[in-house]
This record gives sequence, C-alpha cells and structure tokens, in this order.
Amino acid sequence: PIRVSISKKSITNGKEISGATLIIKDSSGNTIDKWVTDGTEHILAAIPAGKYTLIEERAAEGYIIANSIDFEVKETAEIQKVVMYDEEVKGQVIIEKTDKSNGNKLSGAVFEIRDENDKVIETITTNSNGYAKSGQLDFGMYGKDGSFLGSKTYKIIEIKAPNGYEIDSKPIEFKFEYIDDTVSALNVDGIEPTAKNVKEGNYKISRPFLLVTKKDTLTQNGQNLIDFILSSEGQQ
Repeated sequence: PIRVSISKKSITNGKEISGATLIIKDSSGNTIDKWVTDGTEHILAAIPAGKYTLIEERAAEGYIIANSIDFEVKETAEIQKVVMYDEEVKGQVIIEKTDKSNGNKLSGAVFEIRDENDKVIETITTNSNGYAKSGQLDFGMYGKDGSFLGSKTYKIIEIKAPNGYEIDSKPIEFKFEYIDDTVSALNVDGIEPTAKNVKEGNYKISRPFLLVTKKDTLTQNGQNLIDFILSSEGQQ
C-alpha cells in the first residue's frame, strides 16, 4: 500500500509541533483527511496516487499559519514524506512620546527595550512625529520540544529625554497576547471604552495597539497601512 508521512515542525528547532489543525485535499478540492497534530508524524495509509494539497487551517499557539504545500503521491512502496514548517510569532511595539500638558509629539526620546532578564534587546529613538518603532521581537517562550510556554514580558525604559524635558524613569512592562472574539471591553467607573475616551484619558484602562507582522514578508499594502496608522490622519 502507498503510505505518506506528514510532519508539522518548528522552523527554529525542527521539532514536531502539537496543536496545529491540518487538512489534506485532493486535486478536486475534496477533503481527504483532517487532524490536530500531536507531536508525532501523521501516517496516511493506502492513499491513492495523485496530487494533493496540505493546508494548515489553524496554527498551534505561538506559531504563524504556514503556506499551503502542493505534493504528489507516487506509486511506490517507500514511505513518502511531506514536511510543513511553522515560524514562531513575532511582534513589534510602537512607542508614542508626547508632552503631557499639551499633547505635542516629541522627537529625540531614547528608549531601551529589555527582556525579563533585564537584557537590552534594542534601543530606539522617537522620530519627528513622536514615534519609535521596534524591530521584530519574540512573541513568546518555547520549550525544547517546540511547545509554546507563554508570552514573553518586556520593559520599555526611557534613557534619554527630548531636549528641555526630564526622563520618565518609570519602566513600562508589556507583552504580546492573543485577543479573540471572547474578549469584551468593559465600562470603568461608568466610562465607555470609546476611542475618544481612551484618547482623552477618561477611560482608566487601556492598552497599546500592537501590530504583528511576519518577518521579511510585509507587503507594500501592509506597509501603507502601518504608515497610515502612524500618520496624523490615522491618529484621529
């Protein structure tokens, strides 16, 4: 019988990943198999020869959905192998520096981004629009087997203030987290979580808006969206 081995691995360490939902479809678009990976190879026994597509419907936590893979099953007694690799999720943080009294955007503020061990990961400086953007940061922590252990915690520390201002020495902790449709915003002290209330500081609980992109694959349209968000119009 024809047998095919399907592996779902971490691109970082090559270990099999648990928790990803995979689908195999034939050349007519019919679903041949669907399963959730368990950290071992998935064996398809007695599959007919032909052309198929391996699709990742849902990535394991802490990983990015991989591109689909087209493969061909041939008439042979040898086990045929198909490997799909997942990349770990990365995140990016954007810092806005403003004058507390009048809201003016401030350039020249220098910040360090440190990890949970207080190691400096990156140093960034606000531009003429008052923004500083980090590089790609690790979203989470992973076990030796590739399993996602949880989000990493970072600290932002101002090490140089703009000319004419004092350093805000209080560290700001943050981490990247998943948000889904089960998360609801709540009124706090009778104040609704509207954009206006958050911007004016009336809503006492708020969080940064974080943009996460796949490393080295940001399209021009994606960059245009980020540029718009950071523009004066996008900040209204």
